[in-house]
Amino acid sequence: MFGKKKRERVIDDWQSLQDALIGDMDAEETGSGALSFTVEWKTEKRKRTVTVAYAPVGELGQIAYITAPIIESPRDAQVREAMEEAAKFLEGGVVFADGALSLRSSLPFQGMTRSGILRVIRQVAANADVLAASFEEEDEVAS
Repeated sequence: MFGKKKRERVIDDWQSLQDALIGDMDAEETGSGALSFTVEWKTEKRKRTVTVAYAPVGELGQIAYITAPIIESPRDAQVREAMEEAAKFLEGGVVFADGALSLRSSLPFQGMTRSGILRVIRQVAANADVLAASFEEEDEVAS
């Protein structure tokens, strides 16, 4: 057994991605076909909810949409700041929907390893958390 590497699990389709997220992240079905779960940094006592949805996109294949909320009802200045800061991130872009600002990454996941997908998910959550924390600090200073 020594010296043998365990083969990394490859994600082939939405079902295998769902299985990985349910098993590794305790994801739950949202009712709209997406999965929702919490990424937690226990030592820092911080956490961020993440939603992963799926859609087949023609020749691109199967795409996962990874979304992590930043702030509800942001002010215009906060939207601008989030967009400027998100441009520095390797993962995620700002989206504004239903009155909330979130960070989203679109990922063609077919053939990726389980750990590769989880790394992207954790990075999107961490980037959203950095932005959310900066807005929380601004609000504390302003009050």
